[in-house]
Amino acid sequence: MKQKFAQRVSQVLNPMFVLAIVIVLVSAKAAGSGVWTAALVVFVFGAFVPLCIVLHMLRRGEISEVFIPDRADRPRPLCLFAASAWLGVGVLYLLDAPQALNALMLCVAVLSVIALVVTAHWKISLHAMGLWAACAAVIALYGGWLAVLPAGLVSWARFALRVHSVSQILAGGIAGAGVTFLIFGYMINA
Repeated sequence: MKQKFAQRVSQVLNPMFVLAIVIVLVSAKAAGSGVWTAALVVFVFGAFVPLCIVLHMLRRGEISEVFIPDRADRPRPLCLFAASAWLGVGVLYLLDAPQALNALMLCVAVLSVIALVVTAHWKISLHAMGLWAACAAVIALYGGWLAVLPAGLVSWARFALRVHSVSQILAGGIAGAGVTFLIFGYMINA
C-alpha cells in the first residue's frame, strides 16, 4: 500500500507536470504585455519538449522508463533538456518577456545543466530538484509555505520507493530551491 501510494505521488508530481502548474501561477503574477505568449514558450521549451524527448527515447528503447532511473541513461536526455531550456531562454529574451517568466525559464535551464553535470558523477533526485524549485518559485512570488507540502511529499515518495538515498534527495532539493531562490531574488527583487 505504501509503495503504491509513493508510486502514484511520483507519477502525479512529476516535475514536468508540476512545471505546467507553476507556469500558470507565475504568469498570473507576471506584469507586462505578452505574458501568455511567454508562458507558452516556457511550457514548450521547459516541459513539452523534454516530455516528448523522454517519450521518444522510451518508445525507441533508449531508456527503460519515464523517470530514467539508471544514471547511465540520463546524460543524453539531460543534454537535450538543457539545450531546449537554453533555447527557451533565448526566445524569451527576443520576446522581451516579463521578468518572472524569464526567471522561471532561466531556473529550468540552469538546473538542467546542474543535473547534467552532477549526473556524470553521481545520481541526484530530479524529482526533488524539480519540486523544490517549483516550491521556491511559488514562495518567492506568493509567500507562504504551503508549497512545501508537495515538495516534501515527493521527496518522501522517492525515498520510500528506494530509488534515491537521503543524500540524493537532499542534494536535489537544495539545488532546486537554492538556484530558484537566487534567480528569483535577483531578477524579481532587483
